[in-house]
Amino acid sequence: MMTTTHSTSRRSDSGTKHLQGGDHMPRVRKTTRQFEKDKATFFSQCKTRHAVCWLCGMPIDYEATKNTTDDSFNLDHLYPVSKHPELQFDPAGFKPSHTSCNRLRSNQDPPTPIGTLSRQWITTA
Repeated sequence: MMTTTHSTSRRSDSGTKHLQGGDHMPRVRKTTRQFEKDKATFFSQCKTRHAVCWLCGMPIDYEATKNTTDDSFNLDHLYPVSKHPELQFDPAGFKPSHTSCNRLRSNQDPPTPIGTLSRQWITTA
């Protein structure tokens, strides 16, 4: 006789799936081939023009593997996907960021711009 054990789970308000025993399993986002192509194209464009982090304005380490260090590239969305899932695949909302800056921003709305800078304060080449 064969018995099967099933793990019971529930979903919290944050979208994290809670498994029996207190383990957490993050929500998995859907993706498409076109989305993967758009992400790769965006990364190449950012790397070519040495785009800085849109949140802090500092250079991004494009040589580091994506999402591995605090200064490595991380694809951010202008509007958080958790609040606006309909915009996840829209390349117009893609923004270059540091992994750490994106993590700190979490799912907050876009920062309010401070206006036009009087000059470029850092060298990005």
